[in-house]
Order: sequence, then C-alpha cells, then structure tokens
Amino acid sequence: MKKKEEEVYYAKKKRRAQQTQGEDTSHKKERKIFNDGYDDDNHDYIIKNGEKFLDRYEIDNLIGKGSFGQVVKAYDHEEQCQVAIKIIKNKKPFLNQAQIEVKLLEMMNRADADNKYFIELWV
Repeated sequence: MKKKEEEVYYAKKKRRAQQTQGEDTSHKKERKIFNDGYDDDNHDYIIKNGEKFLDRYEIDNLIGKGSFGQVVKAYDHEEQCQVAIKIIKNKKPFLNQAQIEVKLLEMMNRADADNKYFIELWV
C-alpha cells in the first residue's frame, strides 16, 4: 500500500471505530463486525455516499450488486468525469476471481490495437 493510501485507510478505520463505539446497542441485537466495520455480514463493503476513495473518486450511489460484489457510480475528480467502480467482496476466492478478470481485461486491451472497444482498467 502506498503511504497516502495507508493514511486514508487508517483515518477511515479510526473514524469507523469511533462511530461504532458511540452507538447505543442496549436494545439492538449484537452484530458481528467485519473488516473493522468496513464490511457487512455478507463481506460487501459498506457504501457511504459522498465517501472518497484515494482522494480522487467520490462515491455517488450503488448502481448494482451481485454475488461477486458491488458496482458504484462515482465522480473522478482527476479526470472530471463519472465512472463506475467495481468493489469485490472481501473474501479470498473473490480476490482470486478478480485477478483473473483483470488479466482478461488486459488481454482484451492488447488484442484491440485499433481501439474499437472501450475497455478501461484501473487497478
């Protein structure tokens, strides 16, 4: 992880821990906490509208959800355009599958010498 990414991660981790401590759970069922409060019980990242990833992508809203993970609509402040970001579940098998998907997208990009197809990949 890059230094700036680590700072963002730990700042968000600390904020989530403080939010969790402040909640009144006396009348609620006790919930398990996954990934320090970042994930729900299905191992999906808990989307927060307005949250920024890497000080670049501002989350607008959830646009899709499936067995593999979620897709969010976001605004890329660097490129000044709307983007879709796929967020995979926080489980090893899904990470492995995502790495295969990345390799396939890279292969498709190399095969498209004329840029006929629009395949963007940011990892």
